[in-house]
Parts: sequence; structure tokens; C-alpha cells
Amino acid sequence: MAGGRGAPGRGRDEPPESYPQRQDHELQALEAIYGADFQDLRPDACGPVKKPPEINLVLYPQGLTGEEVYVKVDLRVKCPPTYPDVVPEIELKNAKGLSNESVNLLKSRLEELAKKHCGEVMIFELAYHVQSFLSEHNKPPPKSFHEEMLERRAQEEQQRLLEAKRKEEQEQREILHEIQRRKEEIKEEKKRKEMAKQERLEIANLSNQDHTSKKDPGGHRTTAILHGGSPDFVGNGKHRANSSGRSRRERQYSVCNSEDSPGSCEILYFNMGSPDQLMVHKGKCIGSDEQLGKLVYNALETATGGFVLLYEWVLQWQKKMGPFLTSQEKEKIDKCKKQIQGTETEFNSLIKLSHPNVVRYLAMNLKEQDDSIVVDILVEHISGVSLAAHLSHSGPIPVHQLRRYTAQLLSGLDYLHSNSVVHKVLSASNVLVDAEGTVKITDYSISKRLADICKEDVFEQTRVRFSDNALPYKTGKKGDVWRLGLLLLSLSQGQECGEYPVTIPSDLPADFQDFLKKCVCLDDKERWSPQQLLKHSFINPQPKMPLVEQSPEDSGGQDYVETVIPSNRLPSAAFFSETQRQFSRYFIEFEELQLLGKGAFGAVIKVWYRVIPSPL
Repeated sequence: MAGGRGAPGRGRDEPPESYPQRQDHELQALEAIYGADFQDLRPDACGPVKKPPEINLVLYPQGLTGEEVYVKVDLRVKCPPTYPDVVPEIELKNAKGLSNESVNLLKSRLEELAKKHCGEVMIFELAYHVQSFLSEHNKPPPKSFHEEMLERRAQEEQQRLLEAKRKEEQEQREILHEIQRRKEEIKEEKKRKEMAKQERLEIANLSNQDHTSKKDPGGHRTTAILHGGSPDFVGNGKHRANSSGRSRRERQYSVCNSEDSPGSCEILYFNMGSPDQLMVHKGKCIGSDEQLGKLVYNALETATGGFVLLYEWVLQWQKKMGPFLTSQEKEKIDKCKKQIQGTETEFNSLIKLSHPNVVRYLAMNLKEQDDSIVVDILVEHISGVSLAAHLSHSGPIPVHQLRRYTAQLLSGLDYLHSNSVVHKVLSASNVLVDAEGTVKITDYSISKRLADICKEDVFEQTRVRFSDNALPYKTGKKGDVWRLGLLLLSLSQGQECGEYPVTIPSDLPADFQDFLKKCVCLDDKERWSPQQLLKHSFINPQPKMPLVEQSPEDSGGQDYVETVIPSNRLPSAAFFSETQRQFSRYFIEFEELQLLGKGAFGAVIKVWYRVIPSPL
């Protein structure tokens, strides 16, 4: 069509618009609609002779502005001279937020729309279609790895807070349940105490009857030996028939809370390898050992009326998952029960030991309750204090006194090692000294084994603590010698030795320094045994010669000994005999340490007064 198609609604008398006119009218409308986003790309757009339209529209999602816009594209249209009867050329430029696939898809749709509207002005329709497409694909760009990580952390934190809230609510429910359970236990405890009070009176009467029945016809009591005899054997060697009160004594022991009823006691029964049992009245708690997790009680053995000591370990279940034990916790508890039962076999060999410097084990009892296991060990009673108490109150121990203690410790340790027993935890707290100065070693072997069981995470054994010093732990018999050296060094300094490597002070006597070196050397092969240490010069000091070697010019013909001891008391011989040494006050009360030199009145010798623990 030469003149182009006429506009609709025009009268027949009006001439049809030409192509340039129609194109110019459309461009004016587009510029009015899009404003600054419209751009005429023709170089002679303002000249008298205009070329066919070539425009560029910057398009955004329809109805959106600012931060909400994530996509945009430039629509470039180049029209032929006979537009709109001929489809224009369409290009998409400067696409943002759209993938290449999306741009190609949009372009193919525009080309189809242009063919559909051929013969009509279509640029506005094309622009409107682009804006609709952009609105559909207006999505924020994918986040960076850092942003995703922050978002994931925020989600995890929110989840953690929810879990913590749920856990707190669960704990509150468990606490309320535990409070209710304890209230019920308190009610039951009150009832049980009332019953136990009556039973204690019956047992007290029964105990008096037992003491009366153990007297022979002549009025003499038969002393039951803890490891040999039975408390129910009388003087003629015949077994006493069970009385009517025997069934009562075989009941489970009566528990008396010492805090609620002062002076009351707990009655325990120990198997002694015979059909009968040893009855012991448990008294007041007199101490504890945090390292071994035990409590120490005074106790009274009813058969002989003698005092004994009771070591007790209470292993309470630790219920991490509320009032009930999990299957894993039950497996751990069963394993610990087998270990505790295995200690009985070891204890049966330990009760056979007897030495003047070793505390004697007497009996052992295991008692399993609903939520705990109680291990009681009966040992001989020692009237004295531990070296730990002496260390904390009295300070350093003089060397001459330390020599006597060391000899006894070595004797007891050598006896244990000769019977294949390793102490494992020798320290000041498990060495006792009685009123006569006799040293006794306790807590050997089995106490460390029970302490290790107490440290299992299945038990609420808060009294057990690990050592916080830097000293290494040595095992075996040579490990006992290592701990003996540390003990003696601590006693000589008046404080615990926690330094590693171990430093031996130079102001100690030379023989004591050498003795300590033989104990705390790092190489186990070079460390001496108790038998070797018993022969050391520190334990068996050699008699010292009274004369000091010097040149005749320095001495002036006078012996150094004459400058200390009057010449009228010296024998004519150059050296003292052994008999004269024994009666010399100089050699009895003093110990020579160092020759300081020759003074105006003779030799000056540094000596140690054996009675007072300070050098002169």
C-alpha cells in the first residue's frame, strides 16, 4: 500500500496519514509516557528530513521503583521506512538481573508479538510486554557465601535457643518430680527412724547379753581374734548355740543419723571367713581424704571391746538423664560392680600381711543399695596423727628425727614389696605416727584401686580430686620409692614438693642429699630399691674421724681436736678408740658439718647440735 493504512475512525473525505506522520505521532506519545527513559537515536532527529525511527527505552518492572527493583533492560527498536506495515528490528541491551536464557526467551516473544501486530503501531505494546516480563522475574539475586553463612548461623542460634528452652522446661519438670520424691522419702524416713529407734534398744539389750555369754565359768572373757577366731566361740572351744536374739542380729543393720540423733551409731556386720559375723559399732567421722575419696570413722568391735578404724567409700549413681538410669549408664555401673567385687580377692591376700610399720587390714564389706554402693574396710586403730598434719602444723622435721622415720618407712615398704604389694599412693597423708614415734603405712594397694573406681563419670564422687601439681605419676615398686623421696623432701622443707624436675636443696646434709638423689632420679633403672636404701649411709651413718688434715705449718704442732676439747681430756693416742667415742660428749651431742678455718684460739668447726633442730 503506497500511502499506508488509514487510521480508524477517519472520514472518507480525510486523506490517509503517511508513514512519516504515523511514525512521528507514535514517537511523541512514547516520549510523553516514558520521559527520561526514552531516547531517540537518530542523528538528524531535529532536521527537516527525518530518517525512520530508531529509539531506545530503559524499562523496569511495572509499578516498582527504588530498592524493590532487581531487574532492568533496554529495548532498542529500529523501524524500516514503511513501518508499521513492516516488522521493525528488535534488540535487548544492558540486561540486569536476567540470565541469558531469560533474555533470549523475552526476545523471541517480542518478535512473535511484533508479527501479530504488523500493520499497527506496536512499540508501546512491545514495551508493555517487556515490563510485564520484568515484573515476573523481579527476584533478588542469589546471596554470597558469607551472607548464606550468616543466615545459617542465625537459624542455628534460633534453633539452639529453642532447644535450650525445651531443656530448661524439662529440667524444671524433673526438679519438681525430684522435690516430690524427696518429700515422700522424708515421710518414709521419719517412719523408719521411729522403727529403728525401737530396734536400737533391742540391739543394745542383745549386745549386753552377748558380752555376758562370752564369759567362761571362772569369769574370764575369751578374746576373739579378728582373723582367726569367731566371736561366737567360748572358752571351752565349743560353738555357742544360736540364741533367740540371733535372728534379730542378722537383720539388716540399723541406720541412725548422727546429725539428727547425736551419740547414735550404725551397726555393721563383717564376714570373717567363718559362719559367724563380726559386729562393729560405727562411730563419729574423724576425717576424710579427698585424693582417695574416702571417709574415716572411729568404730568399736563388740566381740573384744577394742577400737578400730573404718574406711568408707560411698559410690552414688550419677543420673544425667533424670531420675532413671540409661542403658549406657547401667552398663558402666555393672562394669564398676565387677571391679569392686574383684577388689575382695585382692583384699583376702592383704589381710594376711603383718608388720610393725604397716597398718593391718582386718575386714571388708560391700553393701549395694538402690542408688549407691558402700564399701567399708576395717583396719587396726592407731593412736596418732598423720605426717600431713605434722607437716601443716610443725614445719620441717629435723634430720636426725627424719632418719628414724625413713628407716621405718623403708622397712614397711620393703615388707610390702617382698609380698608383691605396691602402695601406689604413698604420701604424708597415709603415713601415721603414734605416740611412741612408730611409723605406720596405711592405704596401700586397695585404696588407690577404689579411688580410681570412684573417679568414673558414672559416680557422683565429688570428694575425689586429681592432683594439680606438675609432678609425673610413677607406677610400680620404683614408683613407691619415687614418692618416698618426694615425701622425705617435703618433710625436710616443711611444705609439699610440687616442683618438677625435683630440686634438692644444697643446704641439706651430704648423705641426705645423696639419699634423695637415689630416690627421685628420673631413670627407673638407676633408682634404688628399699633394700638398697636401708644400707645407705644416711640410714647407717659411718663414725667420723675427729682429726682434720692440715699442714704442720698451719697447725703449729697442735691438733685441731685439742682446740675444741680440753687437752687434759684427750688420750695420748692420736685417734680416739670406739669406746672413747661412745663416752665423748662431743661425738654424742654434736655432728661435724664443715671446717671453717683456724681462728685465734684454734680450729673453728661448724657442728650440728643433735637435740635442738637448728645449726650452731
